Amino acid sequence: MKTLLSRLQINLHESNDKIQANDDTLFLSSCISSVNTAHSLSTLFQEKTISQNSHCFLHKAFLVFHGAFIVLLGILATSCQRFDDETEELATAEAVSLNVMTRSAEANPIQYPVELFAFTVDGKYAGSKSIESEEETITLNLPKGEYRLVALSGLTNDYDLPEKPTAEDAISFTSKQYANNPLMYGTADVTLSEKNTKATIVLSYTVAAVQIKLTHITHASSVEITIASLFPSLSFSGDFTGDAQKIHLTCQQDEEGNWFHDTFYIFPGAGDKTTFSITIEEDKDVQTFGYTYEGIPEANHPFNIVGNYNETLSIEGLLESSGWAEPINVNFKFGNNINEGNEGDEGNEVVDPDGEGKIIAADGLKEIPKVGDFYEDCIVAKVDGITDSTFNALLLSLDEWEGKEIEVEKKLKGYSVNGIENWRLPSYNEAKQLIASFNKGSLTAINKKIASSYQDKVQISSVKRYLCMKGNDKYSFVFDRSGTISMAGPKKVYQIRPVIYYRFSLL
Repeated sequence: MKTLLSRLQINLHESNDKIQANDDTLFLSSCISSVNTAHSLSTLFQEKTISQNSHCFLHKAFLVFHGAFIVLLGILATSCQRFDDETEELATAEAVSLNVMTRSAEANPIQYPVELFAFTVDGKYAGSKSIESEEETITLNLPKGEYRLVALSGLTNDYDLPEKPTAEDAISFTSKQYANNPLMYGTADVTLSEKNTKATIVLSYTVAAVQIKLTHITHASSVEITIASLFPSLSFSGDFTGDAQKIHLTCQQDEEGNWFHDTFYIFPGAGDKTTFSITIEEDKDVQTFGYTYEGIPEANHPFNIVGNYNETLSIEGLLESSGWAEPINVNFKFGNNINEGNEGDEGNEVVDPDGEGKIIAADGLKEIPKVGDFYEDCIVAKVDGITDSTFNALLLSLDEWEGKEIEVEKKLKGYSVNGIENWRLPSYNEAKQLIASFNKGSLTAINKKIASSYQDKVQISSVKRYLCMKGNDKYSFVFDRSGTISMAGPKKVYQIRPVIYYRFSLL
């Protein structure tokens, strides 16, 4: 095009004395074709002789071509970046590069591609990209500011989500009430203020892996099981949402006569209990057996239901899984020859990371305290390991502080309550126990007791995030939700409410 313009300028200069100025008005059509214009001009150059009128036309054609060339450059310049209406406002700001990579918690394998979403602080969609392999690091160009990044792995056709979601939009199961593929979720909060900002997102399972095996149902023609109540969806902000639902499952019979259902994946329980209903059809006789388990399926945990008809549940042959957290094993009886009442549940015990076998005399106690009681100006959050004279107790402090994750050690240094020392952040499993012990009505009840007995103490928040530990990393959780326990950000301010776990003696 530049060569063509130069030829036009030289030709016009040589014929300048022969061409009179013309006042005719030139119109430039918006649909003018630069290719057709160039072809027409090339044809003009091949003419050996040009009349005065032809020179006038050439002059006009040059002006037309020059205008079309400028319009074409403008079109090319603006076509390099495209923005949707929803992100047009973000696109007008100065862009900053953000490099993102993902890794897995524990030994969990990540399924690729990983879908990455960016949201503004007010939850608006800011952009998305796919990470195709473990070796790939992607780059997002976003305006300076604060963002929440959400990464999802395992987004098969089992899951349904909006194309351009907000933070409050939800991921749900496409058609069934469960998925055949596990979903992994990870999040990170970033502040973009300089070029080449880097972020790493740690992914963990946000579903429970359920396995069912029922034995000694020898003459049944069909066996079905219903599980309730469960959350139906997960928001991009990390909260489990939606009206509680129940799922219906038809079991299959294996060669040994056992009834089972292949491993499937569900969102966690919506509450603090799980109800099972087992329906057995046998010789035109249909019987249904119900049981309420004092616990729920949890994200990142296998949830094993392995039992014998008319016999006590057997906890053998558990599901083995690399990278998943400890299995939750449900212990109950069902059948025609079962007495009223349920056997105690097994599993999910709180470990003693700091007690080291020490036994503290429970002075003044005549009986073992219950969850929600006060002992030594502390809140009893869990009691287990009970014998005639001893018990284990997880105690939750009545005090709390605000601070960043780096400030925890400083806040807790030297903290003591009635001689009880060595307070620390809850472990990951202890945080889940705190959520189970104090949520909804039970959280309201304990806060009323705190307000009544300890006016100078801080009540437990139902919306603020509290710190806990998983390995060497700090995570955060909310008491009044069964949502994910997510990795803490270094710049965010959290609530710090410590715990202690010891064995106590009534003697």
